[in-house]
Parts: sequence; structure tokens; C-alpha cells
Amino acid sequence: MFRGKNGDRKGREKALKKQTTGKYGNTKIKHSGMGMVSCWTALLSLTMITGSILIAYVMRGKTISVVGGLGIISIVMAGSGLRVAVKGFRDRNRNYITCRIGVVLNSVILLGLIIIFFRGVFK
Repeated sequence: MFRGKNGDRKGREKALKKQTTGKYGNTKIKHSGMGMVSCWTALLSLTMITGSILIAYVMRGKTISVVGGLGIISIVMAGSGLRVAVKGFRDRNRNYITCRIGVVLNSVILLGLIIIFFRGVFK
């Protein structure tokens, strides 16, 4: 599939072109799988945060351990979602828009929760 030492670069370009083109032109590029996982992780983390706010409102602040536990789990999930989104950029011949969305969402969630956590600790 690849040429010898002299034409190695040209052979790699040709092989890469064969991977990205179909019978009648360019094939539809799929989304990165890791990026989609990252977006779902951000959505689940955001759902847990809103659920903990709702629980705290309904129970009038008497469920500190449940809300704190959900907050810590959301921090861990946002961190792992950020890591997965960065890993998603390694996929070859994929659409990276889901990775970009996952990086932004997870970093905003992570930064916001860390600020809330340290504000509560050092108040």
C-alpha cells in the first residue's frame, strides 16, 4: 500500500485519499465517537446539577449530603468528559465538532463547580 523510501510521502497521501473518498467522491465523514460520549457526559453532569438544585429547593436545604454527593460526582464526570473529548481529537478522518462542543461544555461545568466548591470551603 505504501511505496518505498523515496516515494513514502506520496504513498501515504494516496492511501489517505483512498480512505476519505468513496465511489462517487467524498464519503460522509462520521462524528468522533469519543466526542459524542463527551457530549453525553456533559449532558448527564448538567442534569445531575439541576436535579441537585431541585432537590435542595424541594427539601428546603435539609439534604446537604445528597446535594454534595451529586456535586462531587458531577465534578468527576465533567473532568472525565473533558479527558474523553481531548482523546476524541485523535480519531482519524472524523468530524470533530462534537469534541469541540464536549470540551467547551465540560470545561464550563467543571470550572463552575470548582468555583462553587472553593467558595463554600473558604467562605
